[in-house]
Amino acid sequence: MKQSLRSLMVKTMVLMGLFFSFSLPQIISWAGDGDPIEDKDNEPPSTVPYLVGLGYASRGEHEKAIAAFTQAITLEPDFDEAIFARGDSYTALGQYEQALDDYAQVMVLMPRYGRPYYQRALLNLTLGQVDKAVADLEVAVKWMKVVPEPHLLLGDLYYERGEQAKALVMYTRYMELAGDGAEAYVAARVGVLVALRP
Repeated sequence: MKQSLRSLMVKTMVLMGLFFSFSLPQIISWAGDGDPIEDKDNEPPSTVPYLVGLGYASRGEHEKAIAAFTQAITLEPDFDEAIFARGDSYTALGQYEQALDDYAQVMVLMPRYGRPYYQRALLNLTLGQVDKAVADLEVAVKWMKVVPEPHLLLGDLYYERGEQAKALVMYTRYMELAGDGAEAYVAARVGVLVALRP
């Protein structure tokens, strides 16, 4: 029931976004001369394909999502959210090189935005590139100061590399951010890492 409610909410938000992306002045201007008038109250034309792409991605239709995001990016080449979302869809399809390219492009557009560093770190771990993942996570925790997950993952990687002091700092920060139950979770997680160590 919870999943179907969430799905219904996402669909409703996407449809509302599509509906409201056309403002009344824009619709009236189309009726008048066929050309929309773009001003500060109108959404850029890239908004509609971006929202369509989000809808496809939420249903797991990543090929269609990539096509929609690409259309949005064609209309607005610096549309960082669309580029980031396309990177996520590429990742979901296992097209890692394209995903890495998109995440790198978002990093150039928004160098103080931690999410692409975190996503690229996860992708680098998938590709077995631990050092690159650590470097990305070190940047991610700098810009994602209130998000617990990057701190936990970086703590794990430090621990696996034998850098216990750095791991402790990351685990402590994770526990501060995650709240109740985090301490037991970290203890269990470290226990697993110890057990897995050769």
